[in-house]
Amino acid sequence: MVGMLQILTYLLAFYLIIKGIEVLQIGLASNRQDRSGPVILGVVVLLACVVAAVGFTIMQDEQAARSTSQGKLASDGSTATATASQTPIASSPSDYVPPYKRLPFNQWPRP
Repeated sequence: MVGMLQILTYLLAFYLIIKGIEVLQIGLASNRQDRSGPVILGVVVLLACVVAAVGFTIMQDEQAARSTSQGKLASDGSTATATASQTPIASSPSDYVPPYKRLPFNQWPRP
């Protein structure tokens, strides 16, 4: 299943490609006698934007695949195992205590 971060990455990739096309169109619409410079710049920017979009998408998909393979869910919906670095703060949402309330009163953050 696609997560929210992957959706944002896909939106970024689409935006990069649209921006590359925009730069190319600006070069094509130039009214100079010799338009080769702006057109070449537009093509280079478009190619760079496509490469960046594909790179970001591949990196995000690999990260999502890695995170889903590490955090497989048990049949009851809780995580199957927890490592020492991932000790749960609370066993249920109603048991959660915010970090600032775990501190003594004189160490609470001031507004």
